[in-house]
Parts: sequence; structure tokens; C-alpha cells
Amino acid sequence: MEKTNELIAAPMGDFQRARKARVWESKGIDWSSDGCSWAPDKPYGFNFLPACQRHDFGYRNLKKQHRFSETYKKRVDAKFLMDMFEVCDKYGNPERAFCKTQASYYYTAVSKAGS
Repeated sequence: MEKTNELIAAPMGDFQRARKARVWESKGIDWSSDGCSWAPDKPYGFNFLPACQRHDFGYRNLKKQHRFSETYKKRVDAKFLMDMFEVCDKYGNPERAFCKTQASYYYTAVSKAGS
């Protein structure tokens, strides 16, 4: 479903509004999320929860639509890192650098183990 790709690529505010409204849920879109799984949603106060929610959205819906592939996995994982870096960019140094280090840990975990 093209709507899945649109929401994976959309600005975070648009994604969160769609998530809140549960758009396309009646058409089978899965909005469930376990946040950042076993990692904290807000490590050291950096709010990665929205990035984790979009990451869950991408994996769950692409799998449900039988479109999950290595190419899509890399795309969803890359967007996850970009979303977390956007959170980090709101901080000045040295907090920004520390935040990006935390984001890189989360990204490495999903890119190596996520499926």
C-alpha cells in the first residue's frame, strides 16, 4: 500500500497526526507500537519514542503487506536514524553530540538485529 511508504517518508509531525487519528486503520493499517522495545523511549531525556513508533509502523505494515525486504528494511532503519537525529538537532553541544551517540546505538541495534 502506497500510504505506508508516504507515512514512512512524511515529516514527523504529519506522521504523528496520522497516528493519532489512526488513518487507514479500517483499511488494515497497523498502528500498534511497543515504543523502543527493550530500550528506554527517552534515553537521558532525549525523546526517541516518535522515531520508534514510526519504525514499528514501517516494519509491521510492510510485513503485513508482504513487502518487507532488505531494501525496505534499510530504508525504514535509515529513516529511524534521521528521525532520532532531528531530535538531537534541537540541542546545543555537547548534548547534541551525546544524543547522536545514543541515536547511533539505537540504529545499530535495529540495523543488525531488527527483523
